[in-house]
Amino acid sequence: DPPAPETVPETKPAAPPRTAAIQETRPPVPGGVQSVVFLSSPEGAEVAVSGGVQDRCPQTPCTLELPAGSFEIRGKLAGYPDVVRSVRVPDQSRVYLSFEKPQGTVAVNSNVSGATIRIDGKDTGQKTPA
Repeated sequence: DPPAPETVPETKPAAPPRTAAIQETRPPVPGGVQSVVFLSSPEGAEVAVSGGVQDRCPQTPCTLELPAGSFEIRGKLAGYPDVVRSVRVPDQSRVYLSFEKPQGTVAVNSNVSGATIRIDGKDTGQKTPA
């Protein structure tokens, strides 16, 4: 009897190596400026940029063209404390400003017990002392 044909196991191509993280690279920006998008919650904040350049946008969402460098960003929104952040261009192309209303406790007393308590002209439904 002739010898049995030899079988060769199938080989699969090796999978490409996996990387832990892929880092986004941005191409150089012509003219040395980059578009930076400013967003806020709530919307409608004024954004001022300082630190080598003086620029502003009157209301978020908005976009400014900024040169490479580090900048201080100040967000202003009526009824909220200002938000100040440092931004580095071109590393950051989107800047999000989160405004939070200050919270606290107020004790209200009066010389006459039972006085109506109003906030911004609106009756709270409470009387002194509270």
